[in-house]
Amino acid sequence: SRQSDDEGRVALYLELARLAQEQLQNPRGAASHLRNARKLATRDPEVLQELATLHEELGQWRELAAILVEQAELPEAPLAHRVNLLLRACRVLLSQLGRDEEALALCQRVRELAPSEPQTSTILAEIYSRREEWGPLAGLLRERIAVESDPQRLARLHVDMGQLLLEHLASPEAAATHFE
Repeated sequence: SRQSDDEGRVALYLELARLAQEQLQNPRGAASHLRNARKLATRDPEVLQELATLHEELGQWRELAAILVEQAELPEAPLAHRVNLLLRACRVLLSQLGRDEEALALCQRVRELAPSEPQTSTILAEIYSRREEWGPLAGLLRERIAVESDPQRLARLHVDMGQLLLEHLASPEAAATHFE
């Protein structure tokens, strides 16, 4: 049947890609085989994973971010895995490409999927700081202060909030409450 022929070809292209990459140190050849596999199986998790690995090794950050998002959109992917893939894409967009706007949009998606995921707050804080968006950063810190149970982290958040209020929002009285 056509489906089993395609599955066989996809497996062959995957094996050729691995050989090209591992035995021949030929990432371009591996990429070519993976593109062929993808034409036959556009949403195959193994093909997408191999592409992600290759794009990362080659420093193809835009392509890596796109593949990570695609992997996260696979319906069979467990929620925790989807969240991790989206967070990884956020970090690539921020650290490798400086694409704050796209990273921000992905963070919002992560917040919808997993509202209490702490890494999202860390990434959002980085974005808001880089963009000097002090109001949203203050809101984010308030949220984190409200839910933090660890005394050391809570103290650090209060110091961060106090410094933000003092240095960027010209509110020394409010800042003082966080330094007490």
